[in-house]
Amino acid sequence: MNLTTEIASIQKAKADAKAAKEANKTEADAVLKKLLASGMSADEILEKLKLQENQIIVSDYEAAKNFYVNKLGFSVIRENYRLERKDWKLDLKLWWGQAPLNFYI
Repeated sequence: MNLTTEIASIQKAKADAKAAKEANKTEADAVLKKLLASGMSADEILEKLKLQENQIIVSDYEAAKNFYVNKLGFSVIRENYRLERKDWKLDLKLWWGQAPLNFYI
């Protein structure tokens, strides 16, 4: 494999990974909007989500923060802008004492 082919292969892999990440964000946004629109209680939403992961990537940071902090009652541990990644990171504590939940945008 020559250098040009190798570079093209790396670029394609990066583009594919970015597309998959965007598709996941779109799907997560759709699920969140559907749950919010359904009128479900916070407990019902948490049961439906069955939070297994401790990281959630969102496309609307403020809406996600508002939902989890103001509607579901999670508390903010820390919130910071990561210059090297050009994104926000929000660490939340779930009220029942599980590990922090991290949000990225």
